[in-house]
Amino acid sequence: MADGAMICMVPPREVAELLVLEGGEPLEEHHVTVLYLGEADDLGDAVRDRLEDAVMRFAAARPPVVGHVGGLGVFTPSPGSGGQHVLLALWDIPGGVALRYELGEALDAAGVGQGPGGHGFVPHETLLYSEKPISDLPDLHPDAVEDVTFSSLVVAWRSEWQHYPFGGGR
Repeated sequence: MADGAMICMVPPREVAELLVLEGGEPLEEHHVTVLYLGEADDLGDAVRDRLEDAVMRFAAARPPVVGHVGGLGVFTPSPGSGGQHVLLALWDIPGGVALRYELGEALDAAGVGQGPGGHGFVPHETLLYSEKPISDLPDLHPDAVEDVTFSSLVVAWRSEWQHYPFGGGR
């Protein structure tokens, strides 16, 4: 996501550490994407300002989000897409779909838009990309499936990550 823009939530470090795999995504990049907005250069700095303001207001008006890893799964590339296979942690986040929908409405109202669509929302944390199909799933550490609290929404703009606390940091 070096050139992209998204809104995500970052799991607590102690949980992310349990999900790091050899050859997988580095610890500092673990996140649960809420909305991928596209390439930052295509959006522009004016959109970034509106985006950050809208996310700050949205997060401040909501309590922290609770969820847990519900299991592991695999995304396979669409035939002919040339994409990679992805091993991921599937997050069970009660109210997560509503949160995403309401955030999208807030972004639309702020003139930001919701980025490229085309598929449903599966709350997940990418663990590993692979050129080959993934058939063996690793065992989950028992502590990785306990409820955790996400304390903020994050605007990731290229490699800059800005945290906006739920409840305004209360």
